[in-house]
Amino acid sequence: MVTINCHQLPSTAYMAKFYGKNQYIRHTELRYFSWSLIVILVPVAVVFLMFIYGSAIWTIAVALAVLLLLIIIIKPFSDRLNLKGLQFYRGDYGEKQVRKTLKKLPDNFSVFEDVRVGDKKGNIDFIVVGPTGLFLLEVKSFSGSVDFDGRELTLNGKVFRNRNFLRQVHGEVWALKQFLEGSGPVPYINSVLVFSSGRARLNFGFHPVENVYVIHKDSLQKLLHQFPSYNYPLPRERLEGKLSEVVGG
Repeated sequence: MVTINCHQLPSTAYMAKFYGKNQYIRHTELRYFSWSLIVILVPVAVVFLMFIYGSAIWTIAVALAVLLLLIIIIKPFSDRLNLKGLQFYRGDYGEKQVRKTLKKLPDNFSVFEDVRVGDKKGNIDFIVVGPTGLFLLEVKSFSGSVDFDGRELTLNGKVFRNRNFLRQVHGEVWALKQFLEGSGPVPYINSVLVFSSGRARLNFGFHPVENVYVIHKDSLQKLLHQFPSYNYPLPRERLEGKLSEVVGG
């Protein structure tokens, strides 16, 4: 009889089962495209109409003045939109890198992407169900040195501005527990904050911070395999069926 050591990293001959697609990314892309189109078209449309319906030189001068005014008014909004867009696409790329890592898991793991529970306003990036337990994954794409100041995570010595990622993960765990309670006993949820950037530096190892594992993408497979076999308090098929109801796609 062959004994499988679940601490040993698996062969890539088999792939985890995936459920769902990231609809959040698609919707956000459409929203950014729509707003960008509006920002471009509004000044152009105003000037075009003034040229069409005006004949005097003063009309052209007014049209140019209006165009200049609109550019001044819209520029801060446009700059903010561009910044948000860059942050979004950076996050999208980070999630794709984590997805590639998760696809290397063996087929006794199931991965649920873009899971929406609770108030439906947010999404859980990934939930992994495997022989070593249930894992909730939140992905971040920041570069730099990530530390903990005793209260919050910091980036290069400074607290993340307007972002408390540990609190975010705790909220997602709570929402997932609430959602699963209707299916029977709730399994223990291992919460994981994954930094995807190759330039992110973390020194936590596999020691949780406020009950959250804060790791780099390259350590994700090892983390998922370091736990002993987990006995689910309800049939795993029932758990996976419940999660498949709320995935994107």
